[in-house]
Amino acid sequence: MKAFYAIKRFLSYFLILLFTFAYSSALYPQGIEQKVDEYLNLLIKQNRFSGTILIAKDGEVLLKKGYNFANIELDVPNTPQTVFRLGSITKQFTSMLIMQLVEEKKIELEKTIADYLPYYRRDTGSRITVHHLLTHTPGIPSYTTPEWFENDSRDPYN
Repeated sequence: MKAFYAIKRFLSYFLILLFTFAYSSALYPQGIEQKVDEYLNLLIKQNRFSGTILIAKDGEVLLKKGYNFANIELDVPNTPQTVFRLGSITKQFTSMLIMQLVEEKKIELEKTIADYLPYYRRDTGSRITVHHLLTHTPGIPSYTTPEWFENDSRDPYN
């Protein structure tokens, strides 16, 4: 359960940082990399941040850097190539993009995932609609419960 709340806290800090720096870069485009770096190092000293940051403006990368550790036990540092399990943080962005595609009439909410993914298994794919996915009601098991993090998240899989 502790791991679940730690991840939620991390994601909250991440979103706050993301929006803070997106807003700050509009106000202070020069030297934003140094300000972000100083701020994140302060958070690291307080044991409140571990992750990787990418800040770009107009296609130009301003800051791309890993902070703290990807694996504390093994002393593995975060790098720009570190892969993170994002979980629910992407849901609102995915939903917005899907609704934009619906508005452009490229996707229909009532169609099934088998309509869009022809090689997906038909037994379930023909019953799950895009609307089910958006409302989190397709019946697909959750891989983000506290029990999953504690019991299964460290198991290696291909």
